Amino acid sequence: MSPAELPLSPHLRDMRPYPFSRLDQLRKEKERQGVDMIDLSIGDLREPTPTEVRKALVEASAKPSQYPRVLGQDELRSVIAQWIENRFQVTTDPDRHILPTNGSKEVLFNLPLAVVDREKRPTVMVPDPAYPVYARGIDAVGGKMYPVVLEESLGLLPNLDKIPSEVW
Repeated sequence: MSPAELPLSPHLRDMRPYPFSRLDQLRKEKERQGVDMIDLSIGDLREPTPTEVRKALVEASAKPSQYPRVLGQDELRSVIAQWIENRFQVTTDPDRHILPTNGSKEVLFNLPLAVVDREKRPTVMVPDPAYPVYARGIDAVGGKMYPVVLEESLGLLPNLDKIPSEVW
């Protein structure tokens, strides 16, 4: 059986197309029609990294790199916690509150795996507007999304008093 023949989970099979995938399709259609396109969607670099930058990276790496530990390096988590305290005046415990990730899209998609319980806690409050990946992660685990509007009059913060008690 080839990977293309493997059955998909109903959550993945029934997922709406990702907006950037649709943009890719539209771009390809236009290119087939002979339209010269400039792709400003996702920030994928097409130019090679300059030689002097590559050399500087090699020289700066004194020892071989390794895969990071699941929780990330202690020093990195401590620096992040300090940055949060300096920037937002909020104290965090780097061992309990900080988890470095490969990027926002990864963590936003995977977070529902850790917190959604379809039976007891199916609802996830999500800012509106938000990245499309919020909805996709929630859909993937069978959760329910509750959009929380970010209000301009509140400096693009939500009015938490508007959220019904049954959602809380």
